[in-house]
Amino acid sequence: MAEVDAQVPVFESMNDEELRKVQDALSAKNIAAAVDDNLPDFPPAPPGTKRLMVPLRDESKAFEIIDEYLKQF
Repeated sequence: MAEVDAQVPVFESMNDEELRKVQDALSAKNIAAAVDDNLPDFPPAPPGTKRLMVPLRDESKAFEIIDEYLKQF
């Protein structure tokens, strides 16, 4: 039986370009990130907010990459 890898949120934004840039930064480090805007299991977010989801196994590395990305600004 294949193991299902839970997805966890690592970044939120209402700006599609910002989401794409963070998603690209994660992808460059071989972390698959999916954009999700319909997460009933999570606390509600402002309308238009989207979240980047990554596999649980990549969560800590994703946060490191996002922190480095955000330091550019």
